[in-house]
Amino acid sequence: MIPVDQQRIRRSRTGLIAHDPDRALQGYTLFTPMFGDGTVYLLDMGGEIVHTWRLPYRPGLYGYLLDDGRLFYSGKVMEDLERFEGWSRFKAGAALEVDWSSRVLWEVRHPDHHHDARRLRNGNVLLLCLRPVPDALRARIRGGVPETETPAGIYGDYLVEMTTRGQIVWEWRSWEHLDPETEVITPQDHRHEWTHGNTVAELPDGNLVLSFRNVSTICIVDRPTGKITWKLGSPPLAQPHDPRPLENGHLLIFDNGPHRRDHPAPYSRVIEVDPHTRGIVWEYRDQSLFDFFSPYILGPGSTRSQYSALIFPATFLVAHVLRRHHPTRRRSRRPCRARSELIGGPVGRAIRPLLNWPEAIDEIQGPWATLRSGRPAQVGSVDGPLRLGSDPGLDLGDVGGHRRTDD
Repeated sequence: MIPVDQQRIRRSRTGLIAHDPDRALQGYTLFTPMFGDGTVYLLDMGGEIVHTWRLPYRPGLYGYLLDDGRLFYSGKVMEDLERFEGWSRFKAGAALEVDWSSRVLWEVRHPDHHHDARRLRNGNVLLLCLRPVPDALRARIRGGVPETETPAGIYGDYLVEMTTRGQIVWEWRSWEHLDPETEVITPQDHRHEWTHGNTVAELPDGNLVLSFRNVSTICIVDRPTGKITWKLGSPPLAQPHDPRPLENGHLLIFDNGPHRRDHPAPYSRVIEVDPHTRGIVWEYRDQSLFDFFSPYILGPGSTRSQYSALIFPATFLVAHVLRRHHPTRRRSRRPCRARSELIGGPVGRAIRPLLNWPEAIDEIQGPWATLRSGRPAQVGSVDGPLRLGSDPGLDLGDVGGHRRTDD
């Protein structure tokens, strides 16, 4: 008797499910299994792995390809894992950049870092962090399951900008700008955290966009003043993830959908929002609402086109690529639907860079140019141990630290 596979996704089907090359957005998909060993995968349109990076940390939680072809990665430092239930799942602690061969070029650490980090256009690193909010604010925070605060209180999110040598140059605290009267924790969530930030991204004008899951809020922060200049809450949002700026100035948002206030059923969708009107100008949801429901993780992925969207529902490891023929369409056909093999569990975010990147730097120009050309790639995973450079000035104290190798 053949044993029954206890993993439902493998029972149904894995690998490439469908691909319409005339309508699917062409490119390579980058993803990092959330519970993996630190391996980052680059997948082609045929569902084949064309390159892997081996990182010195487990994911904490994503990797991004930079414009020069290097990989920017958040790693999980396996220390201080017991702050509250759930912290160990989304904790990070390290941000680093590696070349095509997985050689670490620089690394910074911060004990409060979680979920997301970005390499800014000025060359610095922006980390999403958390720590307990002031005691005076704690009593004013509304919502959540009563009497579920941590021994340290209620945690709130803040941002840290540092150089690649670990020097902190800017900090922004969410609790100094959000309003506890309007940013209310959803009723079924614990009061471990007020906001539960899951995304920070730099906009073309240098301002920042953030997503706060526990209070179903996305906001834009003015960098010079630190003030929140734009905000969208619930409804229409329900615990969203991954707001991404589009070329037309709109935001593409994965609206996860638990605890909806404007619909009786929980369901996930992807929406395009015009910040000027605050209106939804495009929306994708599955015909069967519950087949596309991912209550806790994932994002719309990344494209460089306002006419297509890569959606990666991490709970089911299904990648959808949508071609949006008109920005006001409420529903889109699915020209490409692929399921990755289950390598290390769920995937929190997938990135699809297009093939029109600028030429890469010398050390990666060969393999990356081969991929960009559309020819079969003669690249693969890196064999042997990682060679980490040493720095006699390394300081990994309470505030932060770095490692750096000579370029």
